Amino acid sequence: MKASRYKPILFFALFVLFTTTNVYAQWKNVAPNLLSNLPGKYVIGGGGIITHHNGILWVAFDDVWISIDSGKAWSLRSPFSSSRSGIVMDMASYDERIAAVSTKKGQVYITTDQGFSWRDISPPARGAILGICFAGSPKNIITCTNEGDIFVTTDGGGNWSINHLDITVFNVRSGSGGTAYAIAGPTKGGGKLYKTSDAGQSWIPTPGIFDWDSFSVERDLCDTTVFYISNEEILAPIDQFSSIYVSHNTGSSWTLNHPNSLPYYCGSIAVSENAVFAQTYSNVERSTDQGQSWKFISGPPNTLDTRFVTAMNDNIVFAVDSQGSIWETLNSGGDSLFFPKNGKLSFSDKILFAKDSFACNNITRYIKYFTSHCNPPDITNLEIVGKAASNYSLIPIVGDSIGVIFSPTKSGQLTASLLVSLSDGTSDTILLQGFGIPPHPLSIATTDQPTDTIGGSVNVPISINGLDHEEDIDLVLQYDKQLIYRGSYSPANVLLDIPGEEWSGRSKLHIAQAKPNVILGYARFDVFNDSLTPQFHVTFDSVTILTTKSPCQYILPASVTSTITPPLGCGIQTISRFIHDSTMPQLRIIPNPTSGDISITSSADLGEVSVAVYDMLGVKRSVNYVSIGKNSPVKVVLPLANGVYDVRVSYGTTLTDLPVIVTR
Repeated sequence: MKASRYKPILFFALFVLFTTTNVYAQWKNVAPNLLSNLPGKYVIGGGGIITHHNGILWVAFDDVWISIDSGKAWSLRSPFSSSRSGIVMDMASYDERIAAVSTKKGQVYITTDQGFSWRDISPPARGAILGICFAGSPKNIITCTNEGDIFVTTDGGGNWSINHLDITVFNVRSGSGGTAYAIAGPTKGGGKLYKTSDAGQSWIPTPGIFDWDSFSVERDLCDTTVFYISNEEILAPIDQFSSIYVSHNTGSSWTLNHPNSLPYYCGSIAVSENAVFAQTYSNVERSTDQGQSWKFISGPPNTLDTRFVTAMNDNIVFAVDSQGSIWETLNSGGDSLFFPKNGKLSFSDKILFAKDSFACNNITRYIKYFTSHCNPPDITNLEIVGKAASNYSLIPIVGDSIGVIFSPTKSGQLTASLLVSLSDGTSDTILLQGFGIPPHPLSIATTDQPTDTIGGSVNVPISINGLDHEEDIDLVLQYDKQLIYRGSYSPANVLLDIPGEEWSGRSKLHIAQAKPNVILGYARFDVFNDSLTPQFHVTFDSVTILTTKSPCQYILPASVTSTITPPLGCGIQTISRFIHDSTMPQLRIIPNPTSGDISITSSADLGEVSVAVYDMLGVKRSVNYVSIGKNSPVKVVLPLANGVYDVRVSYGTTLTDLPVIVTR
């Protein structure tokens, strides 16, 4: 379609001036002047579309509006930075959030959030982009231009490839998967339907011919071999009739239906399950016999090269008038339609979760349903029944898929059924047959370690019981700081300590391919008894299974502690300290001389000691047993007579004599 197609035409300008304040029977104006709310702004030919996807309505001309409540309220969600920066020629919705528009200036914008933000992905088009569609994926987008080009992207607009089909490509519409269709033709002469099965990379023309000046094509929702084309016949007339062309064989041949004197059809055409709707210069028409006959259903008119009619179903239809108001009918223009559901509905699977085993995690599986023939029954209810029904839950239907979540709360075979009720009174059943795996409880095993050697070494064993199979494991070792840590090693003498994860009193260990119920390694310590502490402790905790199949495969173990008992006895601490660091405790008496009793202090813990007092003749005057701690004075009572005495402190095999002078 060349640029001259969009030059103002006096007849059309005069037509737009005709008042649209008439009330169309059984139609309601749900958005008065929505597309013409600025002074001097009007809608007349050469662009604009209203479309929908699962109850989400879009309408666009030089702005883009959305209604998420089926036309009750409208929000401006335009990709344009200012008014009149672009006129939308076509729009495509992939789902409830993703949509794309093409403009008269050769622009393409895409949104993934219902129009709150848009991204410019425009191809290097030479003219107006008259049509746009998704081909099986939000990344696969096809556009067509009035210069006869097809632009295709497979990466969401990052890169585009080009095909040239004809002088003008008017419209593209998606089929299933990567299938799409385009209508194109020369300046005057026969138009053709083109088909692609590879998301627009290659195109094959079908043999049938229709009049070239046709702005829009739609495919029947039930019989996918049937196509409808709205032939305007204004700027490139062939037979001087504005008509609807119908093909019942995917474009191999076309039938001219319902010819009318010019001007008549606008180029707007929409399909529902059982009806076809076409907008004209005076109203909206409907066919319920695949385009063979047509009936006036009132409704708003419009002008050439517009796509301002869309059908949510047989009875709910929206159309835009030439002044930019949106009209709605809920009863197909006053003639409500009802067709019996005589098609069929089938499912891709009859059993779900038959190969799935899970423990306290969940998994989602989807089952697709397929319809055949026209008017298949609707799904009216979904219910999970059976003894194990509580282990399954439903996801709301999205498109043609039903989602079921398996969340086992028990072990063993968990059988239930998904009961699907249909509008024709029948039902179908999908078997749910997952298997719940009980989680494996784990425990850490170790043993207490005694030693009767001062400064001797001990090896504290580590085992993990309850593993399902060999696993990679991390765990934490914590120990009393009086112990001297020499590292942890596997039975094959491989170091288990993780570099950078060790400090005083703590080390993190890594055990690769840990086998269940065997000793996996040993924590090595040198043991001295330099204080009064009778025991030392080594604790294993914080187990992490790195190679677990699911977060709930195991119940993680509690901590476990090994107790190390050093040698005990009189003087052991002193001997141990001497062996450990070659130092003996320093004893002193305060005060000395003394006029009364004294106190003995020590530079180290001595524990239980014997304190005897001797006079100058070597006669033992008294003996007491006391506990002497580090820097903790212990009182000793001396004889009443003045003189020089020896205070003998005995611990282990060590004797220390301390002289003291008594002057009372």
